[in-house]
Amino acid sequence: MAPYIGPEALKGVQSHESLRTAEGFATADALQTLKAVQDLIGTYFAKNTPPGPCSAPRTLTPDVPSPDSTVKDDEPCIAPASPKSPGTAEGVSSIAVTQPSSSAVNGGVTAGSPLTSAEDHFRGAIKVSDPATPLQDVQDTIKSAGSVGVSTMASAEINGTTNGHGKPPGTGVTDGTNGVASSKPQPGPGSGPKPGPPPLNKEHLRFLAASISSSIDQLTTSDGPDAKAAHMKAAAAALELTASLRAPPEVIMSWFSTASVVSAVRLFLEWGVFDAIPPGPHGISFSELAEKVKAEESLLVRVSWMLTSNSILKHVSSAPVGLSHTPISMLLRTGQPMNAMFKLMYTNIVEVSTILPPYFSTYGRREPLGPAHIPTSFLAGQPHLEYFEHLNQDPARIQNFMLAMGITHRNVPTTGMYPMDSVIAAASASPSRPIWVDIGGGDGHTVKLFLQTYPLPASQCIVQDLPEVVSAAQSQISASADSDLAQVRFLPMDFHRDPPVAGARCYYLRHILRDYSDPTAINILKNLKKGLTEEDSRILIAEQVIEDPPAAYAAFKDYAMLAIGGKERTLEGFKGIAEAAGLEVSGVFRDKVQAAHAVVEMKVKV
Repeated sequence: MAPYIGPEALKGVQSHESLRTAEGFATADALQTLKAVQDLIGTYFAKNTPPGPCSAPRTLTPDVPSPDSTVKDDEPCIAPASPKSPGTAEGVSSIAVTQPSSSAVNGGVTAGSPLTSAEDHFRGAIKVSDPATPLQDVQDTIKSAGSVGVSTMASAEINGTTNGHGKPPGTGVTDGTNGVASSKPQPGPGSGPKPGPPPLNKEHLRFLAASISSSIDQLTTSDGPDAKAAHMKAAAAALELTASLRAPPEVIMSWFSTASVVSAVRLFLEWGVFDAIPPGPHGISFSELAEKVKAEESLLVRVSWMLTSNSILKHVSSAPVGLSHTPISMLLRTGQPMNAMFKLMYTNIVEVSTILPPYFSTYGRREPLGPAHIPTSFLAGQPHLEYFEHLNQDPARIQNFMLAMGITHRNVPTTGMYPMDSVIAAASASPSRPIWVDIGGGDGHTVKLFLQTYPLPASQCIVQDLPEVVSAAQSQISASADSDLAQVRFLPMDFHRDPPVAGARCYYLRHILRDYSDPTAINILKNLKKGLTEEDSRILIAEQVIEDPPAAYAAFKDYAMLAIGGKERTLEGFKGIAEAAGLEVSGVFRDKVQAAHAVVEMKVKV
């Protein structure tokens, strides 16, 4: 349930045009980096692959040669898997099933970690003494890969296409470490020689490189679905390629390296460093920056190293030495949604992690039942509060939350998943019937998007939320003279206790159930079921449907929800809460690009 928010806070959910400007760098940067990675892998394969049979084509597209185009035709390789055509719906029970697209690249991915420790592996894999591959080029490419790994993790894995299990054909049974086949027992702690770089599975590397090469040809500067899908696929393969080149000890230590990056960003946010650096390539000198933020210059330099080495800020080496912005750091300035999201995640991940051991010692080793007595309220010393009650105590905190949610509303698909023809037909057949009821719909921004996309009569659309939220939304609509929402009805409701308007065609919940535990979600569904009085009435849940086990980024999102007593759910998880509420899942309609995002349809169980 959304908290009480005033009209000013409601503005935070609107999309930020500044995001578009910064994100405009993403595709072009990824294209350049992936091409550089392709060249390095091609050099490696050309010089280090033993002869053997190969039946895969050497050129994936007319314009983009495969990374091993200089290798003889009898050398071993693996052709990239052909991507399946994306589907739009998975039927459940008697409904026809069409599986959505899945990435051709699977496997465990350690995403978002600084990648400079992979340099030793690149030194071994590439003959850096060769004039064609100077060491500086290798280092620069590793740095670029690190930047892509951090900045595109979300877009690469947000659709849940990698699940930690799939392997390309021919790689055999693996031990779960870097995709390397092994059946030998491992020595105990402290025994044997110091571990070196793991043996490289060249067939797996070739598969990843071929997948990257195939995706590069599809990358364009457009914002269409095909370009997005190719970008996600290429980025996921690049991340796995990097992970495959790293030894297990390096992976473990990289966790703390990543934590240090987060810590450094938090310090610079607290000190106002990102705001103090002017836009443009020249930036600001360390001496001037130290004066602006009232910090010792040598301390600023040391903290900045964590950020310049991970391509978050840029080191300006020309006199006077200092710092300048990158597209990443521009997103961390005050007023940017990503600045707000970072602060929110810092609390819900970093700060909450420090109290999880005592929290589970207090409440037992089980999922938080909520909606109160959850990790975030335990952290605040007010365990009796629900999450939104805690947020609502501080106007600055709730404003930050709403600004952060602007990222979700912009990056997560809303329309285009659920087939609306039958909904529109129902509206035409019964002009006085409520058709679309947005449960917990806040200020009506989601129903407004549906009205702008489909020929739905606004007079047959309803938004139901807490009384204070409804009052604030109505005041905002009146003040702005919003013609799209003028005829939409706003009615008070507490979905924890109240049934909705009865007899509607669709009861739409966007990112609602994920905020709650299973018992609370079941109670919400039981209340909504009371409104399903017509044969065609349906509950539509717009959320992420994760795999089991999920991809790394999907797992991270679920772990973040643990802090507020919520959870991401698998399809089986949705079926479980539906059945407990006397409902059944009657369809799953996935986004064509971000396949993990879907609309789960439920109806009364017969």
